[in-house]
Amino acid sequence: MATATAVVIRDSAINEGFNIAQPWAAAVGSGRPFSGNTGSADDKGNLQRNLNDNGFNRMWEYNNRGVGSTVVAEPKQ
Repeated sequence: MATATAVVIRDSAINEGFNIAQPWAAAVGSGRPFSGNTGSADDKGNLQRNLNDNGFNRMWEYNNRGVGSTVVAEPKQ
């Protein structure tokens, strides 16, 4: 099995042409899609993430801006 990949998109301006529903194609080597690994919440509201799950590739956004970003949709200061 191919190794899983982790990607962070950060400090970027993302415009309205960005496909939020499926932003990235599947990885070439494994054919697995990228997925924002947000996990499910336990009974205390803590996110549960399985970072060792080789069934998918992980993708996060951090400190992005623009109308195509669901993380931060305002201009950078």
